[in-house]
Amino acid sequence: MAARRTVTALLKAAASTALTVTVTVLASLAADAATSQTRWPNPLDWVRTHAWISVGCLGVAAFVLAFAAVRPAQTASTDPPPPPP
Repeated sequence: MAARRTVTALLKAAASTALTVTVTVLASLAADAATSQTRWPNPLDWVRTHAWISVGCLGVAAFVLAFAAVRPAQTASTDPPPPPP
């Protein structure tokens, strides 16, 4: 039974990773096409004009999100505590 849970968890992680990579590649292609424009929509124009600040802030945000995704969930155990010795 434990092996089945492990395989299921690995398949979910693989599917999540594949989806993340696909979305990232598509976003990169869209951003590449958008950079040829001379004017960007309002909030994105700030990103264009302040590129290095944006890279730093978005890099920190990506690190925090990745850490939060990998961190083990802290859930309450349903098992009763062991009896005292």
